[in-house]
Amino acid sequence: MISPEKTYVSIDAHISLDDNFYLIEEKPASHVVDNGVAIKFGSNDYSWCVKCYVYVILNIVEESRYYITSYGRHENDDLSTYISTEIMVNPFTQECFGYFVLRTKYDVRFDIDGYAGHADVYISPRDTPDSALDDDKIMLRGGHGTQRALVIKSDERENFNGYSTGTYNLCFYAYTAFSARIETFEKDYNATYDYNDGEVLTQTIYRGSSAYGRYSNS
Repeated sequence: MISPEKTYVSIDAHISLDDNFYLIEEKPASHVVDNGVAIKFGSNDYSWCVKCYVYVILNIVEESRYYITSYGRHENDDLSTYISTEIMVNPFTQECFGYFVLRTKYDVRFDIDGYAGHADVYISPRDTPDSALDDDKIMLRGGHGTQRALVIKSDERENFNGYSTGTYNLCFYAYTAFSARIETFEKDYNATYDYNDGEVLTQTIYRGSSAYGRYSNS
């Protein structure tokens, strides 16, 4: 991730596997993140290597101090109700982020604030789906939009999975380079959910049941 010391400015960044820098041939930074840009390079990418140097090339438009942060991980971090999670998904790949539901009677809500790109979003209990078309494992699919929210209620989890606690996977299949921030909430909503400007909220309402929305334009 490349971030300027000041507020966001235009940054032209590329990644290279050797020190012969030809910008037209190198992979550009495709992800937009909070106050910067980022490159995600993984085992599914062309020319993936281990025990090799990776060069980041910056073409700076505005003179300033810039910070480059790199990290590697074997798998995605689990989601938490205490801190938000920044995610990046490369085009035509699926990424899943697990959340362990602790409370039997509480609902779980995932708020997704998209920075850039387009991706399908869906939830699967226990096992990750094989693809975005794996209807046997997917219990809920989210709507499309920059800001999205998905709610899985306790009775819905029990009806689909046999029990209401355990691991639930929030998965994305990206069609373009997709980046977003996820906030996770687990509490008793009492079937009343807040509606936010521009946000698409997805939930399941069974026959004979009801849910209420609450909206304020203040």
